[in-house]
Amino acid sequence: EIEKIWSSPNQINCESLSRNLSSTLESFRSNLENATDQNCTCQPPLETVQQHMST
Repeated sequence: EIEKIWSSPNQINCESLSRNLSSTLESFRSNLENATDQNCTCQPPLETVQQHMST
């Protein structure tokens, strides 16, 4: 979805871009809430874990 926003040459105007970003963020927020409701946990990337272990 985000790739469509940035790669489409017809959607360069600010109003359209703003609308698309808003809807993408709303969708992301909704999906995040659903994941939280289902007790899903996000796994940090391996690099992040390695950084914490080395400090």
